[in-house]
Parts: sequence; structure tokens; C-alpha cells
Amino acid sequence: QSCDIAEKLRRPWETFIKKRGNEICAAKENSDKLVNAVLEFKMLCERFLAEAFGMDPGFKKSMRSAFASFINSRHAKHPWGMGGDRVGELLAKYVDLLLRGGLNAVPESLVHPPTPAASDADAVEEYKASEFDRQIDLVLDLFRHIDGKDTFLSYYKLHLARRLLNGRSLSEASEKAMIAKLEKEGGEDYVKELVTMFKDIDSSKVELAAYDEEVWKGRSRRLELGVNMLTSSAWPTYPEEKVNVPHVVAKEIERFDEWYGKAHSGRKITWKHSLAQCEIRANLPNGKKYLVVGGYQAIVLHLFNDVADTESL
Repeated sequence: QSCDIAEKLRRPWETFIKKRGNEICAAKENSDKLVNAVLEFKMLCERFLAEAFGMDPGFKKSMRSAFASFINSRHAKHPWGMGGDRVGELLAKYVDLLLRGGLNAVPESLVHPPTPAASDADAVEEYKASEFDRQIDLVLDLFRHIDGKDTFLSYYKLHLARRLLNGRSLSEASEKAMIAKLEKEGGEDYVKELVTMFKDIDSSKVELAAYDEEVWKGRSRRLELGVNMLTSSAWPTYPEEKVNVPHVVAKEIERFDEWYGKAHSGRKITWKHSLAQCEIRANLPNGKKYLVVGGYQAIVLHLFNDVADTESL
């Protein structure tokens, strides 16, 4: 008889999840925080599953089916007829926040409160590592439901490129652990380009060290050059725009080009100045300042070197 009751309850349980899930996806206030809202709802359903239904396999299966249904429904697509898989895009954005900010980027409603005493440093670190892994697992469970896994991957690659090129990752270990988990879910081909991106960053460090050793050893230089050699087929596509870089920078680029051509016969470098970051020293009326700016910003600021204090551009 209890089995009959469970059978009768399972359909309303699944219907409730679908109905509430569609409401969450359709709500305008959840436009940018959709992943947060879905994860909060999922945690609530898991609590019901554990406390009310004793983790019954049938109820668990119904819950997974319901989540897959509303996450891939028209309510979860882009509003205003934009097309595309909104959940895949926003999930990649959520992972980006997590891999840049760690637990600080996670809403309090999604974090399990710490059990160790604040004074126990080892226990606190263990808690943080464990909770971070749990957050990643929450994301991956949502990832398993979405149909638009290619959409997720394309946005994930965009965010990963920014993290790698701008040095904004929480840690290299967490990045590689995430890719390993994605590989387990989607296979080796699914993450092939992500793995290549990491290899490019690592090999670039080796190349740059060799360049410094061969070209600049024992010599003074006006500027420090950092170059990332990216495999064009693996990275996002970036526009090619002509820009007049300052002479001192152009000279260094020309020097590196010449060295690289000799070291790797047949290869050609295409410079992407839109991705550049610069640290420049500015002699201002109230003293020296060090500014970290984009490449185009640095080029514009450099123009003021030839302008008198009383003049403008």
C-alpha cells in the first residue's frame, strides 16, 4: 500500500517542480540571477527528497526529469526572441564568477555554513576547499541537465580566455580541476580546446624566458615585454585592428618577431593589440603613479608625452 501512495505522490511532485521551475525561468527579476534561483530551488527540492521521501530512487528520478524539462523549455530561452540557450550562457558566467572569486562570489543562500571553529585555521581551509568542491558539483549537476552544452562551452571558453590572459583565476589548480570534471562529463574532445589554451600559456612562459635569455641577458631595457603565443584554432576569435603603437613598443615587437621567426621557422605571429595590458608610469603634478591599463588606453596616454602641460589633444 505504501508503494501505491508513493506512486500517487510522484506525479504531483514532478508536476510541482516543472511548474515552479518554469515560473523561476520566466520571472523578469531572475534575468541575470537565473542560475542562483535555479540552484536555490534545487537545494530546496533535495531537502524535500531527503527529509520527506527518504531519497527514494523513484522520486529522485522524477526530480531529475522535471529539472531537465523546465531548464530546456521555452521559458529558459533568451527573452525578446534573441534565441540561444540562456541557461548554458548564464551557467558559464556563474562558473566564471566562481573560478575568479571562490566562495566570496557565491550567494549566502547557496553556501553551507561552516562547522569548524574560526580559530582553527586548518579546519577553516579544509571547509573552504570542501565547500568550493560542493559548489562545483552543484554546477555540474545543472550542466548535466542542459541540452545546450555547446553553448555553455563557447561561453566558458570566452571567460577562460579572459581569466588566463588577465591573470584573474582563483588558482591554476581549480581551473584544471574544473576542466578535468568537464572532460569526465563530455569526453576528451569536448575539452580539447580548453586543454590547448592552458598548454599555450605554459609554453609561452618557456618561450619568453628563452627570448629574455638570448636577447636581453646582461643588457638594460626600456620596457618589459610579456607575450602569450596562442593557437588560433583553440582560442576565441579576436578582431584584427591596425593601431600605431609607440615607437619603443614597436621596436620591441619587431625584435621579438625577428627572434621568434628564427627560433620557429615557418611560423607567423599576428599581434592582437586589443588584448594587451600595460603597466605604465605616469609623472603627474602630484607625483608618480603606476597605472594598469588596456593596450589602447596606454597608446592614447602615451600621446600626451609630446604635449605641453598647457596644451590638450
